[in-house]
Amino acid sequence: MSDTTMFLSQLIGPTLLILALGMMANHERYEKLYKEMDKHGLTVFMIGVATTVLGLAMVLKHNLWGSAQEVIISFIGWAALVKGVALFAMPKQMTSFAKDMSSYLQYGLLVWLVVGGYLTWLGYFA
Repeated sequence: MSDTTMFLSQLIGPTLLILALGMMANHERYEKLYKEMDKHGLTVFMIGVATTVLGLAMVLKHNLWGSAQEVIISFIGWAALVKGVALFAMPKQMTSFAKDMSSYLQYGLLVWLVVGGYLTWLGYFA
């Protein structure tokens, strides 16, 4: 296992766990934020910048597709890059999609919880 894979597991795993648990504890607030995302153009732009930079850094540094751990981390990097570019290329469609999907937020958070737990376990305990 590469040092980069281990580092990213240790970084992304707990981050996803913390985000998922925090958002689950305040579900109504975050669902409302997603529904109102189209009203905050600068926020959408800044999310696009951060997501693009994060995704590109991950793709450039960790584009490995061997083990399950590597695949998950590489997929997260590519997904972040695609999302960031999409926020720039079609912000109205992306905010509309976020609004439409806001009622399914709890299912996405469950995925974050499982993936975060798995990466945390691999990064710290395996």
